[in-house]
Amino acid sequence: MLLEVKGYTIKLVSNDYIAVALGDDVRAICEVVTNAPLLVCEWSNITRKIRFRTVPMPLTAAATAIGLAAIFVLLGLVCLYAFTRYDVEGLQWWAFSAVALAAVLTINGMHTADRMTRIHAELDRLAA
Repeated sequence: MLLEVKGYTIKLVSNDYIAVALGDDVRAICEVVTNAPLLVCEWSNITRKIRFRTVPMPLTAAATAIGLAAIFVLLGLVCLYAFTRYDVEGLQWWAFSAVALAAVLTINGMHTADRMTRIHAELDRLAA
């Protein structure tokens, strides 16, 4: 949905409805996007106490990296078990690679969650 507010075009990216009536006090915190309308990060109708954010929660944003890290740790443990139990050549490198990839994904997930936490803290500060 595109809105025009004081000469600026604002793009809402939410499936939520927007309840606004004449005289309502509305606040939008936007992100500048190159060659595009302003992207709304948080929309608040202060009069009706309706508020939504388009920024995902930290755990939700990092869920893919966390899930993939768990899968690769499990794969590494299975390869290590198969190497020690059945003495199959080359599986120790697969185990090492899977655990190393899991470590990289874990670090990526932590950075993503930290970035989303900082964004939410900044939105809370601006909305106050």
